[in-house]
Amino acid sequence: MSEQHQEELRRLRRRYEREQAAREQAEALLESKSRELYVANQELTSLTEDLEAQVQQRTSELKVARDQAIAHSETKTLFLAHMSHEIRTPMNALLGFISLLSDERLDKRQRRLLDTARTSGELLLTIINDILDVSKIETGEIELEAIPFDLTELLANSADGIQMLAQQKGVELIVAASPSLPRLVVGDPTRLRQVLNNLLSNAVKFTEVGEIVLKAERDQSDAEAITIAVTDTGVGLTSDQIDRIFLPFSQADNSITRKFGGTGLGLSICKHFAVAMGGEIRVQSEPGQGSTFSFTVRLPFADPRPKIAEGLDIQGVESGVPKSLLIVDDNVTAATVLREQLQSLDYFGSIICAYDAEEAEAALTRLESDGEPVDLIIIDQFLDGQADDRTASRLANNLKKQGRSVPQIWALTSMHRQNAAEAFDHVIAKPVHLPELSAAIRHLFSVGVATAVQQAEPEMAPSGRKLQRPFDGRCVLLVDDNAANREIGMEFLRLAGFSVDTCSNGLEALALAEVNTYDVILMDVQMPVMDGLTASRQIHARGGRLATIPIIAMTAYAEIGDIQKSLAAGMVAHLTKPIRRDELFKVLEELLPAEY
Repeated sequence: MSEQHQEELRRLRRRYEREQAAREQAEALLESKSRELYVANQELTSLTEDLEAQVQQRTSELKVARDQAIAHSETKTLFLAHMSHEIRTPMNALLGFISLLSDERLDKRQRRLLDTARTSGELLLTIINDILDVSKIETGEIELEAIPFDLTELLANSADGIQMLAQQKGVELIVAASPSLPRLVVGDPTRLRQVLNNLLSNAVKFTEVGEIVLKAERDQSDAEAITIAVTDTGVGLTSDQIDRIFLPFSQADNSITRKFGGTGLGLSICKHFAVAMGGEIRVQSEPGQGSTFSFTVRLPFADPRPKIAEGLDIQGVESGVPKSLLIVDDNVTAATVLREQLQSLDYFGSIICAYDAEEAEAALTRLESDGEPVDLIIIDQFLDGQADDRTASRLANNLKKQGRSVPQIWALTSMHRQNAAEAFDHVIAKPVHLPELSAAIRHLFSVGVATAVQQAEPEMAPSGRKLQRPFDGRCVLLVDDNAANREIGMEFLRLAGFSVDTCSNGLEALALAEVNTYDVILMDVQMPVMDGLTASRQIHARGGRLATIPIIAMTAYAEIGDIQKSLAAGMVAHLTKPIRRDELFKVLEELLPAEY
């Protein structure tokens, strides 16, 4: 073999040996890495198993904790519901008897004591509702209703409910509800009323002098958006205080609770409800300059054809020439709001405001010299800040003695002090509600002065409440296991003309309904022997005349779920205790037409 071939073999052998060594090295490395991977995989498997065990343990612990939290929440909710029921039941009797006593002839001291008792009862009820609502907000149990209601009536009732407290402090309460507001809207009237009552109560609490204005108007660009604002001339707030007041159990500062009282829940609840209704509470305030709390809610029309507040339509009034009105009120805001509202009706050709007696007489003298006599004068009964009506009465008497051509002089006065002097021809309650005032004015100029006041003023009880018996000849069965509630219910119903039978449980109600004829049954829900829901089902199941007899639930349980249970049991309405006389009669009037 040649030297050249041998060299080639040696070269190939060396190459082979290098490749063999590299392959052995690679195999060794692969084996090493495989061993490392195996060890790592074993460790990962062990770690995964440990993690899975921990996850299972944590999941089990979380499930136990969740179950405990749910049980705790249900226990708390059940406890609060029972407490609410136990408190509302005697509160129903307490506030009911106070309402009845308010119809009696009382002296000033007795009336003041009775008003204080009513206010205290209402305050306790508000605190109960606030505590329950905070609990439900925490658990996400709050649901909003979507039912038709009268917006202008709700605004009026909210203002009337706080009027006495404002009057006691000498603070003027003014309602500036736009005449363009729709009358019937769809929403949650209970929650909207709760927000209004909280804002109005706070305004009264923190205002010592001046006025509180409740304003409501439609959005110009969105007819279903209603903006409501409460403005006061109270202590005001700093920016830091505004940041805190919407937190639960918080107030502007600790001194607030000591000086003014309160739980610190109201504004937190208001904020939640405002957001739930599609809005947000806004605050404008400066220390010492008062505050404005406002919010916007969407309230679709209940009727596809929007209607403005009932009683504001002036068409059909034979007005002849435009009428002239003089408003005499020492509160500039009140006079201005009243003038703007009446101007929006386009009924009076001229509306003039005077802010004291001297200015009023000067205005009348000037108008008469110009040949523009005034057709109507509306005077604040307690003019010039007087505690009585001496100034206003003296002005009215002077105008009449001077032989001025003034057909009517009306007094504006507190709804709790409607004992106007003889100097006045008619009384309009404060805060003024435009539908009521416009109806009285329309009636005055339609039928003439001689009969207007006589027809416009029905017989009144000593408290100022109308005496009516719209249900004469009707029969009602009242079912309640609480004797005090049966007694107050009987008084309410008998005063309205009902013939009343009573019993204390559902089984007794079933027996009475089978042998007697009733126009309606008022049924408590929680009762011994047989509850109201079961009784309602069994009464209707008897068939015949009992199949269609209307049954109204009266209960201390106020949640949407409770209402749904009542309706599912065949009841036609659900009234929450404490039951207000006006609410009860409103439902009864809808069920039992007057043309009986």
